[in-house]
Amino acid sequence: MTRPGKPALSGPRVERMWNNCFQVMGLRHLSPEFRTRAEAEAWLARELAKRDAPKVGPRPCLRCGKTFHSEGVHNRMCNPCRGMGDALGAYGLVPQQDGRKASGIRKH
Repeated sequence: MTRPGKPALSGPRVERMWNNCFQVMGLRHLSPEFRTRAEAEAWLARELAKRDAPKVGPRPCLRCGKTFHSEGVHNRMCNPCRGMGDALGAYGLVPQQDGRKASGIRKH
């Protein structure tokens, strides 16, 4: 609900509801109802901190499936799989000697 003369807000925000409670709007899930704005804002701050926290810990490798210690959401493959060489070798493609694009057919 927007007020006349005010732009519509996007993103997570605390709003007063029809029954004089406060609720966080703009999240994927529905927040609980709070009696005060301060309680709702504190809950929102905790939720946003969870979302921004790095996902450090065990994670399955996208290539081999083995569990490894991930440094965060950017780290999806274990060190051996990340260092397996160029991407062409993973698909069985061999670059040609004259510098042209690689092909799947190996010439003897």
